[in-house]
Amino acid sequence: MARRPNLRMLSSFFAALCLASTGWAKEGPRVGLALSGSPARGFAHIGVLKVLEEVGMPVDVVTGTSMGSVIGGLYACGYSATELESLAVNQDWLQIITQDVRRRTMSMEQKRFDERYLATMGLEGFKIRLPSGLRSGQSLVSLFTRLTAPYHDIEDFQKLPIPFACVAADLVTGDAVVLDRGYLPEAIRASMAIPSLFTPVKSNGHLLTDGGVVRNLPAVDARNLGADVVIGVDVGSPPHAEKDLNTLFNILSQAALLHVRSVTREQRAQCDVVITPDLSGLSVTDFDKASEFITQGERAAREMWPTLKALADSLHQLSDAPKKVLRPASDHFDIQHMSIEGLNDVSSRLVETEMGIKYPGRVPLDDIEKGVERVFGSGYFERVTYRIGDQSRDRTLRVMVIEKNEDLFRIGLRYDSRTEASLLLNATFRNVAEHGSTLAIDLRLAEDLQFETRYFVHTGLFRSLGLLTRVNSARATFDVFADDERVARYRSRYSFADARLGTIFSTTLSIAAGIRAEYIDSEPVIGGPGFPQRVDKQIPFFGNVLIDTYDETIYPSRGFFVELSGEISTSKFGDVPSFSRYYVDGRAVLPLAGRLSLLFKLYYGASGGDIPQSYEFFVGGVHTPWTYLGRENTFVGLKPQERVGPNVQALSLGIQYELFSNIFAQLRWSAGNTFVERDIRLTESRYLSGGGLTLGTRILRGRIEYTVMTSELHGILSHLTIGSAF
Repeated sequence: MARRPNLRMLSSFFAALCLASTGWAKEGPRVGLALSGSPARGFAHIGVLKVLEEVGMPVDVVTGTSMGSVIGGLYACGYSATELESLAVNQDWLQIITQDVRRRTMSMEQKRFDERYLATMGLEGFKIRLPSGLRSGQSLVSLFTRLTAPYHDIEDFQKLPIPFACVAADLVTGDAVVLDRGYLPEAIRASMAIPSLFTPVKSNGHLLTDGGVVRNLPAVDARNLGADVVIGVDVGSPPHAEKDLNTLFNILSQAALLHVRSVTREQRAQCDVVITPDLSGLSVTDFDKASEFITQGERAAREMWPTLKALADSLHQLSDAPKKVLRPASDHFDIQHMSIEGLNDVSSRLVETEMGIKYPGRVPLDDIEKGVERVFGSGYFERVTYRIGDQSRDRTLRVMVIEKNEDLFRIGLRYDSRTEASLLLNATFRNVAEHGSTLAIDLRLAEDLQFETRYFVHTGLFRSLGLLTRVNSARATFDVFADDERVARYRSRYSFADARLGTIFSTTLSIAAGIRAEYIDSEPVIGGPGFPQRVDKQIPFFGNVLIDTYDETIYPSRGFFVELSGEISTSKFGDVPSFSRYYVDGRAVLPLAGRLSLLFKLYYGASGGDIPQSYEFFVGGVHTPWTYLGRENTFVGLKPQERVGPNVQALSLGIQYELFSNIFAQLRWSAGNTFVERDIRLTESRYLSGGGLTLGTRILRGRIEYTVMTSELHGILSHLTIGSAF
């Protein structure tokens, strides 16, 4: 759908011709491009740009709102329509918009607890406060920062290859704020700070949010930048027809946008040409359909080919052909200094060590980005950005941070066939006793109660090096089986305190060592005289190596998880005989084709000496989170903890297929057993086997999962899990 040129355009041409005939306007009239906002619908702008380039339309000024500011800002930097199309199609926009931090950039400590909490809120004293936005926009800013790296030193956006401005809204006054100066990535981020999804941006005394709520089509801003002729591209959602105003949602959305559409009509009148792509059937959230949006934008512009071609040809008669915009190379930058801005509580050593760049000298942009990811992955910052200084003058890398200062209240909920309902309450406090520290307190309310505090701090001495201390008190239940029948049940009260030093802030590899003091009181609640009460006190030393490259915590599609852990305790400390225990847990998810992945898991554990019962290995169940009373290993076809012993060998193979978006099916086979003696003879009689089918989906930061399984010991077993893993 397109609109014919109006009288304003004819008068613009007449004025331009008059000026040209007098020799005063040698450059001819200036063309402005005004790109409207609307999340995924904004991809249609790229299709329009492709046609404008084909007709040879000179673009002298670009303005944008929201998604229009993203496309317009990059076009103003010199990106061609073809480059923008490749960027739009190949980026995972849904992940960028909905995730502040990709899992691979999380610290190892964060990864362990990524699935525990379904909801997070602010905590002020004893009051719970809802967040100002669901996302900080870190991933978006990181993308914009990289794409605009050659122009970080430009304060005045009119000095970009094509003069540019974008529009945001002042949340306090309700006024439109034109952003034509400052730091380009931050300006674009402010213009598309969608209310409730992204946190607002503080800038020059304003609290800014998405400009679409005040001026979705910035035509007047193109005029104010000097445009004589304005081409507007309106991708905003059209109003509902009267016949569709019969549901609560449609009525509310129509009422909420009445003012926006009124302003848009005024802005359309400011345009000489308006292009309105037909985007019916496509949603503002269809970020995976960038190609379809681009096609529709191109189709709408081609419908106006005669008008656009005539305009372009007329402009070429009045001025020289436009020069092709060339972006400078942006792979390496000369960095002589590094400054850190925004620190109050966190040590500068943390940022410096995690950045890990070598300067002065030429620094790859990839190294700068990886350093920023490590700083953000430490968990101490709400947002981390960088700005590269003028390459001919100061050559300073400015790292700009916004610290996480607020305390948090978090909730985890879980139901499964084994433990039934559980509730997890968490309070997280920052900068307690030491700047840049975190204190987390967990209380698990279930049949098996647990209380734990974790205190960790980045030392700032070496990259990722941190100190973690924990105090835990838990009550847990485990069963004793004989001839596949439960013969006893123990209720244990387990308390410990430990401290470990290692690379706990690393994103893929953690190496740590420490010492733990334990008290375990195990009392039989079911069982005869052969199952006495046992009290163990020990002080084991432990070491741990952990590698985690999974792309997702729940249903990863690729990556590895490898854990090597060992403990040793001597009778010189505590009242139990000396013992040792170690295990290797190796897992892999290997993409095969499309949505199909191969699942692999190998688990081997062994012990020596008189190992306490609580340190034995448990095998059984399909979804067993970490337990401090030994190490539980999944085994489809067995009941939870159905096999227990001081040594374990287990193998699991399977396939995972994403049936529909976020709906997964897993087919798995397990083989293995626990053993009294350490023996690796691979004879069939020593091992059990089982298989099962799982259907599941991610919900918030948890899952809904149902498994049907069988083994040589059981006919049909089933297991249901809903919610978090804790």
